[in-house]
Amino acid sequence: MTAQTMQIGNKPCRIYGEPHAEYLLLQMTGEHELQSMESEVTAIAQSAHHFLFAAIPVESWNDALSPWKSPAVWGKQGFGGNAADTLRFLTEQVIPTLEQQYPLPENVKIILGGYSLAGLFALWASTQTDLFYGVAAASPSVWFPG
Repeated sequence: MTAQTMQIGNKPCRIYGEPHAEYLLLQMTGEHELQSMESEVTAIAQSAHHFLFAAIPVESWNDALSPWKSPAVWGKQGFGGNAADTLRFLTEQVIPTLEQQYPLPENVKIILGGYSLAGLFALWASTQTDLFYGVAAASPSVWFPG
């Protein structure tokens, strides 16, 4: 399954899947994950479910995905606490753009996923809105202070 790139806001998102999808899968991704994205999508495609998958790039991982500010835990970079802005981008730009560009059913099931700090973001986001049908948090950073 090949990706197409769609500009949403100022982010070049990779889109995989089918237009009449039963599931809309959203994943916040870093540059380090893009190399394995094809195999991830291939594994998801093994299911009998129809899906549309959007990989949304994150530039400043520690800032964009952290629910609140925190000093550095490892290394020197702290956490900016901008997860609310990232969630707003998903709900106000990403999802409406995908719904506009693809004939998704009105009752499409939206699942937010992520790995590491993006996994923590997915868990946190699920407590902020009832928009998500489910969350896939792989190795979420539950060590995050607070």
